Amino acid sequence: MLCSDGGAESGPKMTPLFQDGLRPQLIVDLMKGKAGYPISMVSLYNTSEYVGLIKKGQDEAVAFLKTGSCPTGAISLCPKGADVSKNVCNTQP
Repeated sequence: MLCSDGGAESGPKMTPLFQDGLRPQLIVDLMKGKAGYPISMVSLYNTSEYVGLIKKGQDEAVAFLKTGSCPTGAISLCPKGADVSKNVCNTQP
């Protein structure tokens, strides 16, 4: 199954998500919201910004693994069986 890093295949939340609903999925989106990195980083290369983004991603991953959430919301868990038909995690029935 296709798994993307959010490149050309990207949907609104660094997706597409796996559509089979067989397992929970982690969604990592450091480019929007409270994480604070501009979407322009996709095409404009700045080494110091990328180093910062990598460090931020590592910090977010550690926070998520320790607590099950992260302060900026950059990493979230889409539960098994959630509706992902529109490439976003919808847990509402």
